[in-house]
Amino acid sequence: MAKVGVLGYGVYIPRERIQSELVLRARESGHPKLRNRISRLQRGLLLKNKAIASIYEDSATLAYEAASNALRMSGVYPEDIGAVIVGTEDKPYAVKTIATQVGSWVGAGKRKHVFDIECACNGGIEAIAIVKAFVASRSMECGIGIGTDVSGAPKKDDLEYAVGAGAVGGVVGRGTDDELIGELFPGIPYSSDYTDFWRREGQKHPSHFGPTTADAYIEHVGGAVIGVLEKYPKIPLAKFDHIAPHEPNGYMPKKAFRAFVPEQIEKIKSKPEDKRSPADKASLKIDELLELKGLKDRARLTDEDIKTKLEPNLKPVLEIGNTYAAQTGIVLSYILDRAKPYEKVLVVSYGSGAQALGAPFEVLPGIEEKRGIVPSVQDYIDRMVKIRINTYKTLFKERMKRWSARHLVSRKIVGDIEPAKGNKEFYDISICKQCGAIYTPGRNCLNAKHKPSEVTHLAMPKKARLKKFTVHSLRKSLRKRASDIMLKDKVILVDCKAKDLELGMELEPVIRRVDHDGKAGLIHYTWAYRPLFRDSEQYLARAELSRAKVPQTLKS
Repeated sequence: MAKVGVLGYGVYIPRERIQSELVLRARESGHPKLRNRISRLQRGLLLKNKAIASIYEDSATLAYEAASNALRMSGVYPEDIGAVIVGTEDKPYAVKTIATQVGSWVGAGKRKHVFDIECACNGGIEAIAIVKAFVASRSMECGIGIGTDVSGAPKKDDLEYAVGAGAVGGVVGRGTDDELIGELFPGIPYSSDYTDFWRREGQKHPSHFGPTTADAYIEHVGGAVIGVLEKYPKIPLAKFDHIAPHEPNGYMPKKAFRAFVPEQIEKIKSKPEDKRSPADKASLKIDELLELKGLKDRARLTDEDIKTKLEPNLKPVLEIGNTYAAQTGIVLSYILDRAKPYEKVLVVSYGSGAQALGAPFEVLPGIEEKRGIVPSVQDYIDRMVKIRINTYKTLFKERMKRWSARHLVSRKIVGDIEPAKGNKEFYDISICKQCGAIYTPGRNCLNAKHKPSEVTHLAMPKKARLKKFTVHSLRKSLRKRASDIMLKDKVILVDCKAKDLELGMELEPVIRRVDHDGKAGLIHYTWAYRPLFRDSEQYLARAELSRAKVPQTLKS
């Protein structure tokens, strides 16, 4: 019997990483208590690495990669997508949705709902839950929910050492247990006006009050968990096989779920009241609420539960940092990459401000044949390329000035390509020779003063072969815009260094932010190319299996 569930999921994590400790050392080299700060980072907050978006990446390009992976795993034809919903707090455009862009880039039809939502780090799971509601109402056959962020933080702030970049997507539709990878049950929200964390209009970075952030997190995550226990009276907390929380760092999830461990509560109660932290007090409130509602027996966890069901799932935040709206979905994906059919996952997303959403997720047998079709979270973690602190500082500065710079300036690797053997499909793009605007997919220039005869259309192969390449100097990059390069039948090569390239190697196309028109003009996105990763035979060989498993209702 068909039911509503997840047909496919996918993540994307930028390959460039830096150790959080290196950033802290560089930012606070003269701090009198530097050793204590480093110890707190490593042993208290449990932070290790940060994923860094490249100069060509932003929340829209990250969302495209995750959505493409989710669609490939699902086997659904893009034309059948009825909604694209994106949760984010880092939009490239203040007015223009990422959802519209991603829907177009992945090839979705024009009859679809597209909108972005902003509920801080809660956005990704909320987007998937909204798509599920659309599908359950039978207003569409399937849709995709996405969480994506290039997480921002002020320089020298604790947030800077914790945040990363990433995206997650989930395709929701109808199918049998053998066609679905899992079922996300109706979520239970918990929210209140708790302004511990915010970003004002026009500000580049969020602000926060520090310690009260843990207080807010524990209260709202705990409140959502209690809601799940009330909504689903037959499921004790200890019966969940995995816990997938939002992970602002490695400390707060453990602190929040220890509120359900009686021995940990007793330790807090043994402290003098004036020695209890705001997080301690929030944990005691959760315990009091469980007592009041008569839920303490069903809510009981042990230290062993924390060790086996929660701690293994902290790896994403340790290796890539807090990816804001994508974080909970990436954690869930990390679990699904290794979970067994009919295991139960407690998903608890959280967004500052504050709101949480708790929901049971049951893994279904369809996961077995679909796993391995797209890169796993661990595959992306292993793809890591470490960068130096000076490179990190340069990227940080570039992101601060990119809105005012006349156009995107960076050392570019430029390639000559040809269609790879057997390639028969192409993407269409267009470039206005008068203003340099790049349209993906191609169309006439939207500036009515520019004639259609001034527009050049280019066919970009879906699999390419590298003929030759050159590395542009920074001075040349100042003079040459992306459109100038592409009008000479060349492409920008990304996710690589010159030493990674070999003549004759196969390349795959990816959407990248290749230029922009100053502070207020267009951002130009188009197909760049990188060495094969997602389109390598390791994944493509299994992708055909997924297409065969598409539910009959979704086969065109």
